[in-house]
Amino acid sequence: MDTRDLTPVERIGDYWFKREDLYKPYAFSPANGSKLRQCQLLVAKNMDKARNGVITGTSILSPQAVIIASVAKDMGVPCTIYYGGTREDLLPERKYPSLAMSLGADVSIVSKLAYTSVLTARAEEKALTDGLFHVRYGFDLRSNLDVFVESVARQVENIPSEVHNIVITVGSAITLVGLLYGLATYETNIERIYAIGCAPNRINTIQDYADMIWYERGVLLPAHLIRYVDAFNTMKGYKYENTMRESYHGLEFHPRYEAKTFHWLRSNPLPDCLMWVTGQDF
Repeated sequence: MDTRDLTPVERIGDYWFKREDLYKPYAFSPANGSKLRQCQLLVAKNMDKARNGVITGTSILSPQAVIIASVAKDMGVPCTIYYGGTREDLLPERKYPSLAMSLGADVSIVSKLAYTSVLTARAEEKALTDGLFHVRYGFDLRSNLDVFVESVARQVENIPSEVHNIVITVGSAITLVGLLYGLATYETNIERIYAIGCAPNRINTIQDYADMIWYERGVLLPAHLIRYVDAFNTMKGYKYENTMRESYHGLEFHPRYEAKTFHWLRSNPLPDCLMWVTGQDF
């Protein structure tokens, strides 16, 4: 599957689903979804540095390590993963670190703390010293605007005209911003976007990105369509580290992300609704 291909929109039961989880370009890796496409384009754009290797500091609970290790393997470049808050002898027992290692990544503990700021600083230092490409945790829209907004925006093209509401998980908010860019670019009948925040509140982040896109591209994002649901801070069971099991007519949702969003949708049914499935667990 090519990064330019549109992933399907399927009608299942009472809802439409944007099946970004069906973006699975690698036979050697279970990695899939919108974040994988974004990472492919990001590394390809920065191949002048990535030729020496890619590096990231990430959470042990995040699939980012596997996504980056998969892209590095495909492109034939070294990959280094930094973790904190655990022991190296425990890494082979953890799902994402062990998968990353099986894909050829060099995985190590660089801090007693698992704070993103600490891991980012260590990875940035290593990147500067060894001339590596640093992929920030959650990725970095500010310095790679074209990669992110365009990789998601084009996926808006095949939203059916019958859809008036979209429900989407918000983590870093990059996919949501790309969706908004798509709605500003392609003609749709969308009236509301219900953004379910399964990470710290991103309202200010979304506005910052919208301002940046207006300043750099003259594109006004339809942020007025958003109804932000701060599930992370207000709803029981929505903490990032907690998982939830949800399925619908055979469609299994990612237990840390989309399962929480679908749980909200079950409790708040919407007419003419499409749920954006960013990716599946692996």
